[in-house]
Amino acid sequence: MILSLALDGFDNPFGGCTTHLASLIVAKFIREGYHLVDYPWLIRLNPAIPWKTRGNGAIAIHLYVDTTGEASKIVQMALKLAREYTGSKKACLVAIIWQDSSNLKDLVDQIAKTPLHMLYTKAVSVQVSTVEAQSILEEFKQYTIIVWGSERGLIGALASIGADLEYDYTFELLTYRHPKLWDKPRNIDTNTVIEFDLRTSPYTFLNYDYESRKQLITPHGLDPVLYGVRGEYPEILLKALDVIRVGEPPTHFTIFRTNQATDAHVRTLKPISMLRVYDCTEVCGTIRQLKTLPGPHVAISICDNTDCITAMVYRETGRLLREVQYLKEGDTICIRGCVKQHKGFLSFNVEKIYACIREEIHTIKPRCPICGSTLKSKGRNTLYCHNCNRKFNDLLFRLEQYPRLECKVLEPSPAAFHHLMMPLQRLFIRKPRGISPPSTPIFEEFTNM
Repeated sequence: MILSLALDGFDNPFGGCTTHLASLIVAKFIREGYHLVDYPWLIRLNPAIPWKTRGNGAIAIHLYVDTTGEASKIVQMALKLAREYTGSKKACLVAIIWQDSSNLKDLVDQIAKTPLHMLYTKAVSVQVSTVEAQSILEEFKQYTIIVWGSERGLIGALASIGADLEYDYTFELLTYRHPKLWDKPRNIDTNTVIEFDLRTSPYTFLNYDYESRKQLITPHGLDPVLYGVRGEYPEILLKALDVIRVGEPPTHFTIFRTNQATDAHVRTLKPISMLRVYDCTEVCGTIRQLKTLPGPHVAISICDNTDCITAMVYRETGRLLREVQYLKEGDTICIRGCVKQHKGFLSFNVEKIYACIREEIHTIKPRCPICGSTLKSKGRNTLYCHNCNRKFNDLLFRLEQYPRLECKVLEPSPAAFHHLMMPLQRLFIRKPRGISPPSTPIFEEFTNM
């Protein structure tokens, strides 16, 4: 049997973090001799939801258990830690037991057949009601050991168990700080962050923004996380512990399997007329108008055969804002991002653009004055027509014009990426690989936590 323990909503402004609590629970389980089925799952949800927690992430921990009695004991252990930890009214803990699963593949296959899988698909890209989450929970009543906390946190907790990580996933190694240092500035050697990035790219990503000269591995403010590195394989992430130099000893690290950098929130294509507030999706259409606004920002009026919407590219996107200036009215583009409401109207916050840009190419093509065929060079000042079998000297060339279609991906500067957005570099190295048991340590303690 396998026990799935899910957490959501433990972030708070005073230093709380759902991943940190999960790491403490994992540490407790390992010390008690329990075995994890997989790395803890760190699942990021819809980034457009305004009432999301700071990190907008939920955690699912999967453990092997022999009996429901043992599962109940484990849940009580986790619940005790959660109650001591939380200062948030959004916190939620859910535990579900899978009696027919004996390994990771069984678990993934069984989850895929349940409503939890569909709940995840919705929670990562559209608005989900607490009524819907409660309805799904009712279906799992006989398998649910405990539900504790808020209804709002229930959505994320259940969605984390139902996450689809078989097609695409990444890993994140998070190191944590001693509580006494949470209110102190972090001291990370930026040169070693660059060294780590150069050594491990393209199999790690978003470590450093060379444009703004900022390292991207540390959070801001009161947070238990010292730094986090993200990549394709956990073995590569462990190199950070040897390469990146920090001004304080981390207490421990935990490796998570995640849906980060997968574009999981924008995998559906929707007509503009079907867009609703807080939807994250892809939209394709034709540019009707481009307008530069103070900021500067760029407003793109894009239309398909159902409707039109204003798509906003903000100053903070950096590189994306600069490149969008080359688009023209009439260009066909696909945009990825999320729908927000502004002054009573829907607008589309652009994260990425797939553009096919039409360019007029001017060239000189010598033509045969007799048959009109293209002439070939036969030496200096001499041209030859294969059709007429004639040579010509000193002909006047005609200027010709033809369209060229160039397709490209426009993405923002690295500093503008949020958790779910996929960097372009992953398109060339990611591949469906299935999901396999852990190949590295999941957790390691360095100092007293």
